[in-house]
Amino acid sequence: MKYKEGKSLADHLNEIQGIVDQLSGMGIKMEDEVVALLVLASLPESWETLKISLTNSVKDGVINMEIVKSGVLNEEMRKRSQGASSSSSQSDLLTVDSRSRGRIEARGSKQRGKSRGKSNKFANIHCHHCKEKGHIRRFCPKFRNERKKGKRD
Repeated sequence: MKYKEGKSLADHLNEIQGIVDQLSGMGIKMEDEVVALLVLASLPESWETLKISLTNSVKDGVINMEIVKSGVLNEEMRKRSQGASSSSSQSDLLTVDSRSRGRIEARGSKQRGKSRGKSNKFANIHCHHCKEKGHIRRFCPKFRNERKKGKRD
C-alpha cells in the first residue's frame, strides 16, 4: 500500500492502522516498530529525506509509531504550507525560465547558432567623462585612450 501525493496523510495512516487492527483481530500481532517501518516504506521517494532522518534520530535504533506519526504529519503540514506560499514563486520561476538567453531557438532554421544583438543597457546613460550618451566612463573610448597615453609617458 503506497501513499499517493496530494492525498491526506492522516487518511493513509488510518488505512494502515485499520489493516493492523484487522490482522490483530485474526490473531496476528504486529510490533509497533514493524508498523512504523511499514508506514515509512509506504511513503514515496520525495519523502526520502524524512525517512532517513526519522530512522537515524531514534535512540537505541528502535523506531515506534508515535515518532513516525508525529514526524510524518509535521512534514505534511510543512509541505502544504510551503506549497501554498511557493505556488506564486513557482509561476515566477516558470516565466523567468521561459525567456531565451539571447539565442534564437528555431531548430533547423538558417539562423541556427546566431545570437541576437546585445541590448544597450546604457542607451539612456550619459558618460561623466565625455558627456556623450550610450556608455559610462569605464567604457568611454576617450577615457581609455587618455589612460593609455598616461601610462606610456
